[in-house]
Amino acid sequence: MHVLIIGSGKWSRIHLDILRNIRSVNKITLAGRNRQAVESLASDYPGTRVFVGSWQAALHHAEIDLVDIVLPHHLHHPVATAAIAIGAHVICEKPGSLTLDDWDTLQAQSTQADRRFLVIQNQLYDPSVQRIDQVIRSGAVGRPFLLVENNFAAHAASYRQSGWRTRVDLSGGGVLIDGGYHMVYKHLHWLADIATPIWVNASAAQLHVSRDGTQVASQGEDFVSYTVGFDEPLRINASHAWTLAADPLQPRLGLVAGSEATLEWVVSCDASLQLHVGGSKTMVLDSPSPLGRQESLKRCLADYVEAIQTDRLPHHGSPALARQTLQLILSVYAAARQGSRVLL
Repeated sequence: MHVLIIGSGKWSRIHLDILRNIRSVNKITLAGRNRQAVESLASDYPGTRVFVGSWQAALHHAEIDLVDIVLPHHLHHPVATAAIAIGAHVICEKPGSLTLDDWDTLQAQSTQADRRFLVIQNQLYDPSVQRIDQVIRSGAVGRPFLLVENNFAAHAASYRQSGWRTRVDLSGGGVLIDGGYHMVYKHLHWLADIATPIWVNASAAQLHVSRDGTQVASQGEDFVSYTVGFDEPLRINASHAWTLAADPLQPRLGLVAGSEATLEWVVSCDASLQLHVGGSKTMVLDSPSPLGRQESLKRCLADYVEAIQTDRLPHHGSPALARQTLQLILSVYAAARQGSRVLL
């Protein structure tokens, strides 16, 4: 399989390192416009071919089986569209597009061409995430009625640099459509068999993008809080704040409250998964340590490549879940702008 990686940034290095160790991948070309960046990265991985130029030209310079898109968000849709048009399968970093219309057009194109379009959902390959899913589905908490998770971090520096990740025109938003994307698909996956999300209400703002709190028009939100309502008595309440001056002791807290028990996970605690039942009784559950992002991405990419080669579905995630995730994120932004509930 000949894989074309388009992009030469930090995560392109990680994708390249993973793909070169997948047995079915026998040829890799790294493409980008920055000659120094592309050649420097490729030189660390002997045998990697180099193409310096536009992504349009890269797609036509050789026969390509699979295109791996590791580019700013606004380029995902046009590159994926062009890749499928030449007969290649596509693996794409999240999100697959910045609008639902673009997503639906792209998905229809991939279906008609009988090509795969797979968006990275690497946290579903993390055994600690799978363990929470297993506990919820086992019925240990009873009927889930509330899922809460918060993620607070000191990433202020990244919002004050010239990178693309927090620029609205290049990323589509701020914290939610970037790092927060993973939390959204994780929650939707956990609750998929319980109820259907039907509305969202939200607040999103710049609180500390600039040091004095003034708004920066080109930047997205550094804070978002949203509630998702379902067609059953069930809510998700999630918050992100990524421009703290320093990381808190408990940067990520999460729980699922059910009719019989409350399941809680705390990243900063050794006993990371706890089941609280009646009478103040707490059971510490066996749970794998969370994987680093690179290791979960490694498992995700390896499975996606095998799924494409063997014409099967990936073990975790799906295009439908990726679309639902994008829909919820866009609806959060719409609800925050208009100050009222948005139907899904």
